[in-house]
Amino acid sequence: MPDVKRTIKIVTESRISDPNSGIEGFPLRQWSVEIHLLNDHGEPVPASVFPKSKHIITFKNPKPPLLAQLRESGPVPGDENGVKKRSQEESKKKKRVDKNVDMDKLADGLQKLGEDDLLQVVQMVHDNKSSDSYTKNDIEQGEFHVDLYTLPDALIRMLWDFTQEKGVL
Repeated sequence: MPDVKRTIKIVTESRISDPNSGIEGFPLRQWSVEIHLLNDHGEPVPASVFPKSKHIITFKNPKPPLLAQLRESGPVPGDENGVKKRSQEESKKKKRVDKNVDMDKLADGLQKLGEDDLLQVVQMVHDNKSSDSYTKNDIEQGEFHVDLYTLPDALIRMLWDFTQEKGVL
């Protein structure tokens, strides 16, 4: 039996139900969520095929205030023996990268590449990134963001060799 794929539209609406929640800047909100299936013309149809549904939401590279709130609902990866200090985490990231790669030079070199070379870099990153890698492709702005420190060592080495080959380092 072949897979059947459908597009689902989730409509959320929130409103402030009580401005005095006890935490300044965080009023209590009331949410409503509607789930619709979209037909082949993009029109919403009732999604009665979902009697109940459970979804896991993944937060990619959450900021410290969000991490603090997420800790209230359970452990956060990377908090084995309590909360890590940011400087300790950053120094660990820098240590794991091959000693022959200067990350600052690599970042500067990538910015100096031509358009065709940058397309190759984006393709290399997409093909070789890990699940921990942070990338953001902003098509509307024509921008591609990547955190070099989250890329696997082998990919960092590939990018270093590529930028050296292009003569921008």
